[in-house]
Amino acid sequence: MISFATTSTILFFTSLIAVPNTNEHKLLRNTLTLAIEQSALKSSRVSLQVISLADKSIVFEHGAGDLLNPASNVKLFTSAAALSLLGPDHRFETEFFIDKPLQNGWVRTLFVRGNGDPSMTTERLYGIAAELSRQGLKEIRGDLILDESNFDGEKWAFGYEQEQGDRAYLAPTGALSLNWNAVAVYLRPGALRRKAAFVEVEPPSEYFQIHSKLLTGKATQRRFVVKSGLEAEKPNLKPHRRRQEIEVRGHVPIGKGTWVIWKRIDEPAYYFGYTLKALLARQGIHVRGRVLVGTVPPSAEFFYAASSEPLDIILKRMNKQSSNFIAEQLLKVMGGLYRGLPATHAKGLDVVAEFLEKEIGIPRGTYVMRNGSGLNDANRFSAAQTNQLLRYMFEEALFSPEFISSLGIAAKDGTLRSRFGGSQAEGRLRAKTGTLETVSALSGYVQGMNRKWFVFSILVNDASSRNPEIIRSIDALAMLLANVGHPPKPPMRIANGGIEAFKHQVKTYATLAKDRKSQPLLQEMLRSEPNPVSRVLIAEALYALDSKDVDSANAVVEAFNTQPALLGPLNALSLQMKMPFPGLNGLAEIAASGSTEAIAKLLGLTPWASNYARLQAPLAEGLAAAAESAPEEMLQGLLQASEAETHAAMLMLMSAFSKGEERALGLHEALQTAIAAKTEPKEKLLHLLKTVQTLHKIPGATDQEKH
Repeated sequence: MISFATTSTILFFTSLIAVPNTNEHKLLRNTLTLAIEQSALKSSRVSLQVISLADKSIVFEHGAGDLLNPASNVKLFTSAAALSLLGPDHRFETEFFIDKPLQNGWVRTLFVRGNGDPSMTTERLYGIAAELSRQGLKEIRGDLILDESNFDGEKWAFGYEQEQGDRAYLAPTGALSLNWNAVAVYLRPGALRRKAAFVEVEPPSEYFQIHSKLLTGKATQRRFVVKSGLEAEKPNLKPHRRRQEIEVRGHVPIGKGTWVIWKRIDEPAYYFGYTLKALLARQGIHVRGRVLVGTVPPSAEFFYAASSEPLDIILKRMNKQSSNFIAEQLLKVMGGLYRGLPATHAKGLDVVAEFLEKEIGIPRGTYVMRNGSGLNDANRFSAAQTNQLLRYMFEEALFSPEFISSLGIAAKDGTLRSRFGGSQAEGRLRAKTGTLETVSALSGYVQGMNRKWFVFSILVNDASSRNPEIIRSIDALAMLLANVGHPPKPPMRIANGGIEAFKHQVKTYATLAKDRKSQPLLQEMLRSEPNPVSRVLIAEALYALDSKDVDSANAVVEAFNTQPALLGPLNALSLQMKMPFPGLNGLAEIAASGSTEAIAKLLGLTPWASNYARLQAPLAEGLAAAAESAPEEMLQGLLQASEAETHAAMLMLMSAFSKGEERALGLHEALQTAIAAKTEPKEKLLHLLKTVQTLHKIPGATDQEKH
């Protein structure tokens, strides 16, 4: 069966609907039906609906009423309620109070009361500190008191408990919050290998304790671990003395610039307070006392109020960047304003439910909404319900411009920046993405080439979001809508000029890889290129442009397979042009960073290495680098690999390890840990351990391991 993801198939589908006539919708229905049957969506659960906004007719449905997990498409419901109830001009105020009037510029206590501003940043807080100075404040002889009582003490919404970790998208809510309740950790290599690397946080303050074992590694060593968590409670440690600990270990590659990792903050109020204290000091305002959490007493005197950007601007960040933090903040704020303080998630959900029932016509009980962000397995909506909301917001003149402009623009910004490039949807599709482990979603608006608008919702469950075929299939469906009314074109034919044609491509893509402005062009070429050899060359150029870009790294991993039709030409190119095996260095570097997908691709190549002379040495080095930098992930890959792959990989690893036995120590330790934990399959683990221990500098197995 033809793969729907290929360019020729997409163009074939497009040509079916390109004739503008009265049967346009019928042709579109037939095409969409065929597209689903011949795509990766066929094996998934799909809720899909397309409505023409020109005549309000349902153009196409497929499981439109099925309740599925919509992932971050839930943010459409949260943002619609916030925009309608609060208004696009709503601003959040952070209030400052003093215990008594200023006396020669000093006060005993400065109080700060938060009202849930989701947009406070270090830059804004610095401006606030400057404004406090201009108001005459010069010294705080007592404490800085943080009042977060307008929010309840429950920082995380339902669904967040399903995932453990310190990633920024798991940030808690807070009446006083800063930088989306996340901290940026910057990692910078030193001038010499094996020397300490630099670790810094932004913003710096007394709130952080940094513990670093980060070293400067080789150019291929990009394996580091950054952990963040609140300092452990101790018997005599009071809450205001607990700090956020940042632990960093591993290697950053020499000469590859600075890396930034975002981590969540566990106590937002203290993060805000200690940062404010540091920024006040920059303005010459000294805080002599402590940073404490408390409440503003009735006797306190109002001193200053800092207003946020309007909600219209805040929603753009929320939907375009899919910010979980902003969504949950807005949910709580709505609960507090319409159901009374303190604000809670439950109150916010009740407010949204009332909005959906009274304004949109979606009754309570016909869906499940348990958080405002769409995180994890906590929500259920249908494509029909999503479109019902989207239609309402499109037709509501008071909010339509702000709502539509908050969505990502195809191939332009937000989570759609790297999708739809070069297609008719570019710049004419605005939508909200949704991605979880088994969920992919896309809902929004698209204008066809006949200038008619469609509203659409595509919710896909039970399909790994890591499968690029799912994303391509969803995008292709949306592109069909964008192409309605476009004059038909014959399918593109890409000539295969043999190895000589690929030689020219190598030179062309190498040139493009030196120009940052060529990134959108290369992304579009990759999206539409069916030839597997060319895809590797394009992906390699994208990765060379920006090795830190997740989409570029994914492109390199995806481009590789073990078919002779790919490996043969790549090997020939490497031989004839006396160049490294195309794409392999990038794949190896990604594997060394701990990517299990990249490691699996490296292991899949091992049985083929004997057939391709130029593949052997770099593949062995790539496996060794991954085993050294990411031993746990390498062990996982070896356990999941076939016997042939494992055998070939271990031979290569032993060859590489023999030149530097210390490189095997990490894998050796990972094996011992797995055996002690009784990880299966035990026989394979023991065999791998014995093989690694053949290196004379690694200790022999213990009696426990032998048994």
